Amino acid sequence: MTSFTRALSAAAVFLIAAAAPVLAQTAAPQKIAYVDSRKVLDQAPGSPKADSLFKLELVGFEAEVKKMQDSFQKKVEDFNKVKPTLAAAEVEKRSQALGALQQEYSQKTQDLQTQADQRRGELLQPVIDQIKLVLEDIRVEQGLSFVFDVSSSSGIVAADKNLDISDRVVAKLRTMPIPALGGVKAADAKAATPKKTGAPLSAPAGVKPPTGKPE
Repeated sequence: MTSFTRALSAAAVFLIAAAAPVLAQTAAPQKIAYVDSRKVLDQAPGSPKADSLFKLELVGFEAEVKKMQDSFQKKVEDFNKVKPTLAAAEVEKRSQALGALQQEYSQKTQDLQTQADQRRGELLQPVIDQIKLVLEDIRVEQGLSFVFDVSSSSGIVAADKNLDISDRVVAKLRTMPIPALGGVKAADAKAATPKKTGAPLSAPAGVKPPTGKPE
């Protein structure tokens, strides 16, 4: 489950574990429904634009990672060329230095991955906030006591599809203005507007630790 689905579920949806005690304590009938937050987030009108913007910004992250990978690989190749001419002590010294460098680059790569994830969350947060508002509006309109999220609760193994309000949520979202994406200038948002809609936000591909070890 993505961090955005978790954020949506935690902020906008009552989970079964929390709802069960309340249902048990009251004899009054409760109206319930459920939503698939993954489906809603994927189809929310703002998600494709956030996806496009993130892909554009991801180029910078990937370029920085590649620069580190190339730098490390060059040092490994240079070491392997002179290795036969070096004394054992010098070989050990340089091998340890390369190992330390690889750890440093791996940590930097992890830091870049974290930054990329944070940026993706920042871009999507206005979309998630809008989804929360729509969920609450529909809950009030239909007089629902609880709305469960079937994308995050493993406790639900079967459900009446008539109680699924996911499509209703998406339909209402499509009647609303697309929210301004987090930390994005209007010109940048216009330039990144995708031709197709409904695509899920992509994972940050290509951000991987440097590879290559001294022989």
